[in-house]
Amino acid sequence: MVSILAIDSIVDNYESAIHQLKLPNLETLHLTGTIDTTTMSPYIAKYKLQLIQNSLINLLSTLNNSYKTNKSYNRIKAKLESVLIDQLDEKIYIVDQLIKMYDLKNTPIADPLEDHQSLGIPQQQPVIEEENLSELRERLLSTRKKDEKEEQDLDKLNTYHESIQDDILNELSQLTSSLKTSAMTFSSKILGSDLHILNETSENMIKNSNLFKVIDRNLNDYLENKTGNKISLWFLLKCVVIIACVFLIMIIFVAIVPRIR
Repeated sequence: MVSILAIDSIVDNYESAIHQLKLPNLETLHLTGTIDTTTMSPYIAKYKLQLIQNSLINLLSTLNNSYKTNKSYNRIKAKLESVLIDQLDEKIYIVDQLIKMYDLKNTPIADPLEDHQSLGIPQQQPVIEEENLSELRERLLSTRKKDEKEEQDLDKLNTYHESIQDDILNELSQLTSSLKTSAMTFSSKILGSDLHILNETSENMIKNSNLFKVIDRNLNDYLENKTGNKISLWFLLKCVVIIACVFLIMIIFVAIVPRIR
């Protein structure tokens, strides 16, 4: 769906395109009474105006259906209706009048030779018809040149847009490659630091395991030296009594400390 800002920009572009047609207004049209003020064939101008009219009608429908609650709705609608009604309708009427003048001016004049022969008037060289044909030929050639110029302008515009798209694609490919390189570098750094930490952790675990083995061996040697590799019943009773006393002291401590607070 077209955004409201895009609609505003399209209306401005269409208004500029209408002015670029260089059509006369109603006053100059009735004063001159010719089509010399136009820069192209009136049929081409009418075709362009009809395209603009259809596009503006579609934009007005989109604006009414989707952007009534937008704060710029009233301003853009007023601008669109001004271009569609005030300017475009007037230009279409002017182009219709220019087409009539164009057809009238380029309509071949009837050959008066037969009338002259029937009346017994000497035949004269049809200079007027030749002049009209030469003017028509020149006009058609000029129209063809203008059409070719417009086609060349369109080709240049297409080439310009294609160059812009190529530049964008090149920039996107460069950006993608740089992002990929940065991501790979970052991941390699993270993996390198993780491997270093894992190596240090494994080394510390090995050291702790060796230390525990040494402590276990020392305790076994101590017990063997003290008990003669035997644990007596009296020693076990002492351990049970000590554990029971420690348990009772902990219970008393837990019961007394909250009361003191």
